[in-house]
Amino acid sequence: MDLKMSLRMWSDTQDLDSVIQDLGGSPTYAYKKGELVHIGRQKRPYVPKRHSASFPEVEVHDFGGIASWLVSRFDLLEGSELTASLIRNGIVDAVLWIAVFNEMRIDVPPVRPEFVERARSSGIRILIENYSSDPYPEGEPTGPDDEVRSSRPKIPTKTWYPEE
Repeated sequence: MDLKMSLRMWSDTQDLDSVIQDLGGSPTYAYKKGELVHIGRQKRPYVPKRHSASFPEVEVHDFGGIASWLVSRFDLLEGSELTASLIRNGIVDAVLWIAVFNEMRIDVPPVRPEFVERARSSGIRILIENYSSDPYPEGEPTGPDDEVRSSRPKIPTKTWYPEE
């Protein structure tokens, strides 16, 4: 199993340069609303509708690695007066993104209540995207007497914390 985790941020109104500087990080990307963006050779340029930034991904191979990463990201975001204020006031959206990859479908354990409460109190969201494979992809029969499964969950399944 592989887990990828990253801090991602967006804003409709706030350029994220000051937030990036405040966090002392080097984002993987940072785009400004309304400015032309070129990604790779094959993709067509586009103009973002929001300011956005994504920080480098961290990879772990079991669910045990999530807790320490969440604590470090909460500490980083809450430890900065400017960034914490922008997030709490809804000017900047901060998402702690966790993606789960596995060849067989696995159920992801829920985020611990203390992390959900910390996210709620700080205005930060946690998103878990489960990309693990479904042993019975949508539309395939599961056995000789089974009907086609059309109600299987879509890949990825997305779970937000705190729930809205």
